[in-house]
Amino acid sequence: MARDYILSASALAPLGEICAMEMSSVGNDLSTLCGKEVMFGSPVVHILGKYRLPRPYEEPCVYTLATLEGGFTGQVRWLLRFKDAITLSSLMLLVPTPELERKRRMREFSAMDSDAYREACNNLCGGAAQGLRDVFGVDLSMVQKETRFVDIAKSRADWDAIFPPPPFVMVEFPITISGWPQSVCAQILERDVLETFLKAKGAEQPFEDVRGTILQIDENEGSQAQLGSLLGGLPYHLYSAPNFALAVDGIDVEGVQLVVIDIGNSANDGFQTLSRLRSTAKYMHLPVVMCCSKGLLRKEYVLRAMQGGAKDFVAKPFERDLLLSKIEKHALKLPT
Repeated sequence: MARDYILSASALAPLGEICAMEMSSVGNDLSTLCGKEVMFGSPVVHILGKYRLPRPYEEPCVYTLATLEGGFTGQVRWLLRFKDAITLSSLMLLVPTPELERKRRMREFSAMDSDAYREACNNLCGGAAQGLRDVFGVDLSMVQKETRFVDIAKSRADWDAIFPPPPFVMVEFPITISGWPQSVCAQILERDVLETFLKAKGAEQPFEDVRGTILQIDENEGSQAQLGSLLGGLPYHLYSAPNFALAVDGIDVEGVQLVVIDIGNSANDGFQTLSRLRSTAKYMHLPVVMCCSKGLLRKEYVLRAMQGGAKDFVAKPFERDLLLSKIEKHALKLPT
């Protein structure tokens, strides 16, 4: 069975501090440069130990490779969806909001946009380096080396060319720019760089092996992020997918301990997914916990889930202690 990984409990808080300082510095630099308030939200951490990606990056992206020089050395990678790269280049060009919305809709990216995006990446690297200097008190720089378009979901060659060997960390940051569409960017840290950062903050062994996976089938990205946060530091890997087809396409079923399925806004999609799991020999043994938002919760939904073969039912947003007790109760015990 392929190995999977989680971040150790001792790594979570230092990594959060490092990322917050980095992106706060980047936001300040971009705000000053462009005259718009640019804010990077709380990071969402993904541990990539196998060939799969968070959902936002299953579309064309712009990839940047940068090197750390000075007090620390190594490589850092940045990844933005194509439409978010358009936003960042438009920020540098002081494009009016209606024109930005048109460019995102049409996926328009000229040579001028490309030059502006590279300049934005210089500021991204410079701001991140300043944040790292503030965190660690060492003299270092982050230098942009390569920027290009990639389509990772369709091309394994693109994946092999841009990503370091697993395990590595992808840290996502939501980007809020006043009056503009929400965007997101990701920083990719290879294992050696992450270990250097965390050891400098007193955290040893950032990764822990984990054999089991919680499979979440839920199209709501907020729910995916919440479950990921609740499982942080616990011996489970979370793999989230918006539907049954993507879930079973991207995961090794032998490592799945539990499936969490949202019933969906129509109360049909989730039950259809449950039915497919129960009627397919490869998946029928997997324990399932169904869920829905508190506003949609109905007694008949709980009854239907139990009759369909689910082990339990919980409401969203998840209550940590209740959810973890359900996982502990129903998750398969895998061989060591």
